[in-house]
Amino acid sequence: MKENIRIETKKQEKGITLIALVITIIVLLILAGVSIVMLTGENGILTQADNAKDETIIGEEKEQISLGYNNYKILKMEEMDNPILVVEGADVIGSEKEDWIITFKKTKHEYLLTGEGDIEKKKIDLSEYGLEDENIGDYIAYDCYTGVDETKLKYEVEKTDSGASNNQIFEITDLDKDLKWRILGIEKGKILITTEGVTDTNLYLLGQRGYINGVEILNNIGALYGQGKYAKSGRSISVEDINTITGYNPQKTGTGESYGKGTINEYGNEVTYSKSENENIKFRGSNGVEGKIVYNNFAYYDEQNNNFKGLKNGETTKLKANCYTYYPKTLTINSEGEQKGIAIDSVKYQMLFKKTYYLANNYIIPYSDGAGLKDCIYSIYSIVNGMVGTSNYMYMAHGYNGWNNNAIRPVVYLKSNIRLTRDEDGIWQISDSI
Repeated sequence: MKENIRIETKKQEKGITLIALVITIIVLLILAGVSIVMLTGENGILTQADNAKDETIIGEEKEQISLGYNNYKILKMEEMDNPILVVEGADVIGSEKEDWIITFKKTKHEYLLTGEGDIEKKKIDLSEYGLEDENIGDYIAYDCYTGVDETKLKYEVEKTDSGASNNQIFEITDLDKDLKWRILGIEKGKILITTEGVTDTNLYLLGQRGYINGVEILNNIGALYGQGKYAKSGRSISVEDINTITGYNPQKTGTGESYGKGTINEYGNEVTYSKSENENIKFRGSNGVEGKIVYNNFAYYDEQNNNFKGLKNGETTKLKANCYTYYPKTLTINSEGEQKGIAIDSVKYQMLFKKTYYLANNYIIPYSDGAGLKDCIYSIYSIVNGMVGTSNYMYMAHGYNGWNNNAIRPVVYLKSNIRLTRDEDGIWQISDSI
């Protein structure tokens, strides 16, 4: 009897020891888990340290932007012509009128700097306004006429700027308050909208003057439409706007290769031209392709001075190929094939590719042997025949003038402090944000 009791006691003691061990292990695991969470969790020590480091970097970058902006304002106060915003360690694009996009080279952080000096790091997308990619092409109620100073609704294109034989006038009237507008996307934190159609009046651009001033003229005409109540600014539609929607990349087209791969016109190819007495102009690309132009005279575009110069004997000059064409379905020069871009029956295609109009971008074809041209070609992009195209040439390097005569398609940046609501007809209405 005593022996049995002794044995039972031993069993109980052994059982208690195992339970205690299990409990101890569980407690240790819990403590370990708590420690890991304290270190790496959403509010953990390491996470907070990383956040503090990021906030410090962001603060330093914003300080650099502020310094650059203050220097810009000083230069402007000193009445310096065309002051440039410079931010140390960053790439800057844009202008005071259209706002700047500042990207720091080391961190790749991107900021929006407004003309008033406001800095915003967040890269806003359509979802910030309750929209999605599927809403591109939706109708939106925007009035570009009502309440705008009538003296600012007209723009006269001087013939000396366009190369045309006469001045050309573009004007917004009360008829334009009923224009139909559609959502194009978002840029610089602001919704982009464009007209459903194109301008009734075409713009005539010719020769060197048309090439030099064409993009600025197009954007000035587009700016007329960006003065409505809820607008920040306006410009012409560009090839970048189209590429954003189609997904086209000239460095990796629908074929998987860069546009014009292996030719003198390969996208990004840097071409050197040289002139010798009594010899045709020679060219050689950075991709190794070389040849001759059938002419001995050559006018090249000097981007720095924004004019054309004649190449002299013994001189060389460099131009970069930046021309491409493509169909939005295949993202290649062939209309038929596998769909890599947008479908022909899509809202996006119907919105962008059913009309002919300018795109506010110049291009250079280093050597075109099509239609017997056999020369370097300068012109401006357009949407034509259902594709991103090159339309007519505007100037040939040996001195021959060409021309373009297309409609304009304005693009408007809406203000950031707006609210969008969709009415029963599916049209987005704009109001002030609450």
